[in-house]
Amino acid sequence: MSNNNTTIKNNKAISNRRDFTPLKYSKGKLMNILTMDIETMKYPGNTVQLPVLITIAHLNVSNKQEITTFLLDKKILSDKGLNYAIDSMWMKMFNYLSKTVESLNKKNSNKSVIFMHNLGAFDGFFLFQALINLFDRKDSQTIIDKEHDFIQITAKINNIQLVWKDSLRIFDVKLDELCQTFEVKGKLNKYNDKWNNLELFNDVKELQIFIDYAKQDSLALLNALIKAQQIYWTNYNVDISSIWSTSTLSLKIFRLNFLNKIIPSLTRAQDYYIRKGYFGGATDHYKLYGENLYYYDINSLYPSVMLKLMPLNYIKYHSSIKKENFNNFFGFCLAEIECPKNINIPLLPYRNSNNDVIYPTGIWKGVYFSELLKTVIKHGYKVKPIDGHEFSKAYLFTNYVNHFYDIKKNAKGPTRFIAKMHLNQLYGYFGRSQELIITKNVNDEELDHILHTRIVETIITIKTGSYVALMKGNLNHELIHLLNHTVDLTNYKNLERNVKTNVAIAAAVTAYAQIEMIKYKTLPGYEVYYSDTDSIFLNKPLPKKKVGKELGLMKNELIQLNANSIDKACFLGSKKYGYRFTNKDNQIIDKSIFSGAKRDSLTFEEIEKISKGYTITKTYPNTFMRNFRKMQIAIKDRKISLSISTNKKLINNNYIPPRIITDYDPINLNNHSIINKTFKTIKLLFKRLLN
Repeated sequence: MSNNNTTIKNNKAISNRRDFTPLKYSKGKLMNILTMDIETMKYPGNTVQLPVLITIAHLNVSNKQEITTFLLDKKILSDKGLNYAIDSMWMKMFNYLSKTVESLNKKNSNKSVIFMHNLGAFDGFFLFQALINLFDRKDSQTIIDKEHDFIQITAKINNIQLVWKDSLRIFDVKLDELCQTFEVKGKLNKYNDKWNNLELFNDVKELQIFIDYAKQDSLALLNALIKAQQIYWTNYNVDISSIWSTSTLSLKIFRLNFLNKIIPSLTRAQDYYIRKGYFGGATDHYKLYGENLYYYDINSLYPSVMLKLMPLNYIKYHSSIKKENFNNFFGFCLAEIECPKNINIPLLPYRNSNNDVIYPTGIWKGVYFSELLKTVIKHGYKVKPIDGHEFSKAYLFTNYVNHFYDIKKNAKGPTRFIAKMHLNQLYGYFGRSQELIITKNVNDEELDHILHTRIVETIITIKTGSYVALMKGNLNHELIHLLNHTVDLTNYKNLERNVKTNVAIAAAVTAYAQIEMIKYKTLPGYEVYYSDTDSIFLNKPLPKKKVGKELGLMKNELIQLNANSIDKACFLGSKKYGYRFTNKDNQIIDKSIFSGAKRDSLTFEEIEKISKGYTITKTYPNTFMRNFRKMQIAIKDRKISLSISTNKKLINNNYIPPRIITDYDPINLNNHSIINKTFKTIKLLFKRLLN
């Protein structure tokens, strides 16, 4: 196998590459930040939320705070009805906003961005619908993620381009916490449930309290974001208004301040192959019930493994890998795996036909990071490499991780918050999905053309004669051409085009994290009850040398909880468990994590009841329920049924790992016959969609 100094051979034309290169500092001006908040109420006799108040805050051309409100007009509501009153409120706001942005852009010779704290899952629903209803459908567009959360909304109003982004996507904390972090004044008070009713308009005094509450929300967000903008600009030369999320912010900081070499991107074929070996964190359960347990998690697990050697330059594809050469191979390979039946804690993940990740015994084929395979071989696995993609190695993140970890250890306030946030977000960008959804607003005549030229995710009706088509934005037009014409799919050149990502790095990080956890799952003399991405429940304390505050060492979670040990615990499946402990003040505390339920909302008695086969129903009042097709949000009570669900048999308190025997072979994009079969399947699905 090639050594660490191997460079890329036979590079594609530079125009075909989408590599990660170091960025140069810019002396440009900061963007203008505006903040906006939408308050809603339910209409009598209905649970659907309707916008009734919009507040906008910004620094005006004299650099002074300005807050403007747009309230549903009670007289218009009475004379012309609810819909007309809402449209009138929106029009006043849009006219004001376009004039304000135009003025700010001229004054500062720069662009403006409007931030909303939860554009993605709340405000965007009302904003997008208003834009579609009031303006030419061609003048607005959105970018949406696969969960149908809004990433960005753009619109041209009065010939002015308006851009809305989600500050929650950058700083994933509630507004009050964001304000506390950046040391600015937060909310005036808590939201009052009685405000969620149009009857509030009959109470002038209480209505003013509601308006003041909303105005402060916009002002608080503005002050927090302006302070954040200044900190990032001063320390890292990055304008937070220029990015969309924490991970894109982390990447920009990395490229501007820490990246000193080119990180190549991958071709679509390489991405498809290696993504099969991208499993994320390892979560598994081994025993149902335990007493006197100890709970640990690793200090910054992902940042600690980012200090290891990462895949860098692509060397070559090996159509076969000899077992004797595997120790010198670094990269990702398809291998035949055999996990002995007598292994009680399987170490290697497997993605089954339902796309669930399990940890089985048995025999199968899968794509894995080479270093993870070398690790499990030491613990009894038999591994037969088949083929693979080889990379050179390099330390990529050492300076970045050390910089932010030192700040996290020693700083307080905003700088510590920033450091902690960026330690855990950078690697994920390299593994981001290639699925992105963009919107196209169309009428009846245009809809047929859209269906024949793009692959459509969903079509939603906004109003009579108008549709919104949600389309996979990452698809290449060449693919559409191939799907609509009889072409030899084995000649599909797009597989050689590069994607703006490098899943090899993200997959290596998560695989290294699994390797670290394997060290604790296999400690001699210990019983393991449950393990998560970076945490573990054990029957006795870890040796002192493995516990500490340094990067990569374990920390005792019970110290944070003011307790010595867990009195009793019950593990019902992955992300489904609860435990009880008595703290040093002699208080009995219950903790629970159960998929679908709110954290710590289950008592230990309820957890035990579920473990015995009972179904528990929990009701969570005043829950926001989204309907993306209708572009509606309602506040309702949410009821969920919780029951035990595991793919493992239970014998004498021990879960028995699932055992599989399969000849499943992940799609190898170097095999043209499989490429042909794959795209024929896509073509068939596409024809069904059109019908």
